[in-house]
Amino acid sequence: MRPMRFFLPLLFAGLWFSFFASAGQAKMLREDFESGELDPAVLYYKDNFEQRAGSYRFVPGEGRDGSTAIELTLDEHCPPQAEDCSERAELWESKSAHLPYGTPVWYRFSVRFVGPRPDGDHRHVLAQWKRTIPKGVPGNSSPFLALRLRDGKLFFTVETELLKPLLSADGTRISPCQPGEMEVWNRPYDGQSRGWVIAEGGDRPARHEEYDACTDEIHLTRFVPTLPEAEDGWFDIIAFTRAGPDGDGRIELFVNGERVAQVTGRIGHHHLGPNQYFKFGPYRDAGDGTWSLLFDDFARSEKCTDMLAEAICRELGL
Repeated sequence: MRPMRFFLPLLFAGLWFSFFASAGQAKMLREDFESGELDPAVLYYKDNFEQRAGSYRFVPGEGRDGSTAIELTLDEHCPPQAEDCSERAELWESKSAHLPYGTPVWYRFSVRFVGPRPDGDHRHVLAQWKRTIPKGVPGNSSPFLALRLRDGKLFFTVETELLKPLLSADGTRISPCQPGEMEVWNRPYDGQSRGWVIAEGGDRPARHEEYDACTDEIHLTRFVPTLPEAEDGWFDIIAFTRAGPDGDGRIELFVNGERVAQVTGRIGHHHLGPNQYFKFGPYRDAGDGTWSLLFDDFARSEKCTDMLAEAICRELGL
């Protein structure tokens, strides 16, 4: 029999290897809101000044297929004339479930507007995929993928560090972009470039100073010209994300069962925190009135087949 003194180091080595082999893997997360309580190991409602603008409640019978949904609502909260004040009613992915930045992972959720949509030229965000930011780090790191609303229309954006626009021989910016290139809004004051991916109605957000440059460092393929219409008011979102600020990023977007867009190339940011996370719910600059959204059927997985048919996953190579 092998002496115990040899067995124990092997045992601890095996446990140590197993711990690090599993670290960083995308543990399956699910929340269907049927219990009427939030599972803090999956999602939580953060308590801070911005989040006190909002509230949440569980609504039986209003979810997908008559199930329970969660309603997240914003009210006016910022003091008059306050600068850089935002209002949120977001659910945040549990800190214990955060993944190392750049981990390839799938997300799924359904969202429906409650009442009229906000339709002004104002910043409204419904979902954000972000890199953690250490305390004390200056600046504003925008989400590397976001679902936004402006002038009553939904659209997706991606974000990375400031890119040089493509220029013609005479030094002017190239427009329109060629197939595969992405239209970006360069923001030197934030050190970032934001590209728009796909929108309802097919049109990019309509501010003239935004999205006025082209880049070939982010590649965009749209499989449909516009975001599909809501089914019974619901938008069913499936997103694969792999942040890659060095150029190996990839995003796949499916809406209401249709593959709508693929983005590859420089996605995300360097030199911030080690992890990534997801949050969803209404978020805006200080605004007027209330804004409510219903969410249902949240899931996260490292496996494509937890979200899509096996044949589609094989086609994607994921």
